[in-house]
Amino acid sequence: MTQMLIVLYKQPNDPAKFEEYYQKKHLPLAARALKGLIASQGTARVLGNETYYRVTILRLPEGKTVEELMKSEGMTTVLADLKNFVAEGGSEALVCQSDG
Repeated sequence: MTQMLIVLYKQPNDPAKFEEYYQKKHLPLAARALKGLIASQGTARVLGNETYYRVTILRLPEGKTVEELMKSEGMTTVLADLKNFVAEGGSEALVCQSDG
């Protein structure tokens, strides 16, 4: 069983400023802090609802849980960095589980 953490970012007030920080600071920080996770990114739309500005999907190694990830030092660092470029309430997270 594999778990995934999906982070949905809402439309930022200043997309250019968001992208500058996200691409140049947050992603490199996350890559260093969350070694071994497979991540992908893009855009997402909830059918019949709002479109999210960006989505990041973290696929955890087999047997590792999102709960364990959230307690890790690396994730603590990544979560603390969100306040530098995401407004309060500007992101949501989902936990998904794959059986195959």
